[in-house]
Amino acid sequence: MKSTKILILGAGPAGFSAAKAALGKCDDITMINSEKYLPYYRPRLNEIIAKNKSIDDILIKKNDWYEKNNIKVITSEFATSIDPNNKLVTLKSGEKIKYEKLIIASGSIANKIKVPHADEIFSLYSYDDALKIKDECKNKGKAFIIGGGILGIELAQAIIDSGTPASIGIILEYPLERQLDRDGGLFLKDKLDRLGIKIYTNSNFEEMGDLIRSSCVITAVGVKPNLDFIKDTEIASKRGILVNDHMETSIKDIYACGDVAEFYGKNPGLINIANKQGEVAGLNACGEDASYSEIIPSPILKVSGISIISCGDIENNKPSKVFRSTQEDKYIVCMLKENKIDAAAVIGDVSLGTKLKKAIDSSKSFDNISSLDAILNNL
Repeated sequence: MKSTKILILGAGPAGFSAAKAALGKCDDITMINSEKYLPYYRPRLNEIIAKNKSIDDILIKKNDWYEKNNIKVITSEFATSIDPNNKLVTLKSGEKIKYEKLIIASGSIANKIKVPHADEIFSLYSYDDALKIKDECKNKGKAFIIGGGILGIELAQAIIDSGTPASIGIILEYPLERQLDRDGGLFLKDKLDRLGIKIYTNSNFEEMGDLIRSSCVITAVGVKPNLDFIKDTEIASKRGILVNDHMETSIKDIYACGDVAEFYGKNPGLINIANKQGEVAGLNACGEDASYSEIIPSPILKVSGISIISCGDIENNKPSKVFRSTQEDKYIVCMLKENKIDAAAVIGDVSLGTKLKKAIDSSKSFDNISSLDAILNNL
């Protein structure tokens, strides 16, 4: 039976950040990676499709870095169960590993849906997924992506950049429904249409048989935390594993971070949040006293020359005031509560979006404001 001081389940952004944070404070770190590769930059998977990059091009660190820092990476393995009482993790192979501190950074798994008329359905979550999609797009000659979120739009652009036509189908009226209000979503749809990314809205896939049968069909309909292996434990979870600001779970010496963690009801699934949570978990597993403060989600999308930044909860916001501006190449929406910007989105000007995010982060007050210009002039 193997043993380790810190065992990290997962080798994505949160898992890698945890391992990096523990360097110099713990000399015995083991990472478990379900894939056969070393940790890599998952957000760069589109480059495998668009730019013919290889796994070596997107690795976070080469093998010698792990050897130099005494970090063991066990590949092609994943946890099937945890025994917190005896501090044991059982892997898919049946091997057991004893730990002193456990960090769960198992990430998420792609949601799967049934698509009528599709013989095979793909999703982009791993390097091997990217290779399969690349080959199938070449075979079919075109791609049809179901899902109009950030991943779906970026993937459509990557496939088009590779030389294969791609379109998107959504059941709603406009894309990026979580990041944009209706006006912004319709503005974006029009921009993408003009750039060659066709978006079918209010789609009934049952009636789109010809397109689906002739395309490489890819679903990009969100993810869910990967936590099946904790089901027989007393580790508290709802959508994700419940954690406090030290990334501690309900069980002593077990931490969670990234997509698998739920921090006071929030599970945004963004890389900057995963990185920070992983850092906090890694430090605290080594006996430090680090705290995680909530980061306001601000996903950024850059595609075909269009930049989008969204801050706060646009989708569920109930503002007291809303200010909008639509220009030929720019769209702005600001949602205020109690004279403070609670959420905002900008298409076409990342620097302005960044300023609005700073105003949200600092809880800047905008008293007696009656126009968007008045807000922008006081940022």
